[in-house]
Order: sequence, then C-alpha cells, then structure tokens
Amino acid sequence: MDLITEADPNRVLSAGADRRAIDSIRSRIDVSVSKHGSNVIAVVGHYDCAGNPGGEDVQANDTLAAT
Repeated sequence: MDLITEADPNRVLSAGADRRAIDSIRSRIDVSVSKHGSNVIAVVGHYDCAGNPGGEDVQANDTLAAT
C-alpha cells in the first residue's frame, strides 16, 4: 500500500484546473500501480479542510467528482 498525499486532492482532481498538481498525482499513482502492484485507489477529503472550506456537502461532491 502506498500513501499519496496532496492538499485538498478532491478539489484538485474535481476542478481539473491545476495541471501541475494533477500530473504530480498521476505520476505518483503510476509508480504505485506499476512498481508496487497497487490495484485500488481511494480519494479522501474531510469536511473541515482549510484548503477546500465548504462543509461536508462540498467535500462529498468534490470527492465524487474526483473519482
């Protein structure tokens, strides 16, 4: 199992605007999958995120959109 961390990943992935951050996440996922055999990816957010302040509904919607 690999842990790939990113500030407010659900917003980054759902918005799709920050190509550099998305490319970085993708590169780290590629290593996890191709070199370490990972076969499950989880996108996780939390309701009191300082980088994506919007409450539980915003977090849930962004997480769903990110997947």
